[in-house]
Amino acid sequence: MLEIEYELEKQIKGLRVGIYLLTTQGEYIFTSFDTDDARLYESQTVREAGRYISRCEIPANLLNEGRYVVGVNASTYMIKRYFQDDQALLFNVDPAGAPGMQWIETRLGPIRPALSWQIENFENGDKKHGK
Repeated sequence: MLEIEYELEKQIKGLRVGIYLLTTQGEYIFTSFDTDDARLYESQTVREAGRYISRCEIPANLLNEGRYVVGVNASTYMIKRYFQDDQALLFNVDPAGAPGMQWIETRLGPIRPALSWQIENFENGDKKHGK
């Protein structure tokens, strides 16, 4: 869970607080803003002066092993940037317990999601379910 705590000294219209997740080599994995959800965009069009926390949860078993960087940004789209820290957080992901660890090869890419698979044998109609 990532939490960004901030205080607004005055009302701001169209504010969005976001994160950028990158590998340490500078490869973007994703960008997300606290008003990406249409309902939050509508309800938070105007933020009054006061203290806020914007929270974001990155799902477990999403990232492959490695080092990652989180950048943080608070801005109004195409108008004004209030805050930006391109390296607000650096962290490591340890692969212990990750999906597919029974295989010895290194997984390629920055993500390693735990996907739901099914294996079906058409000969006898057996269906095996994974996670």
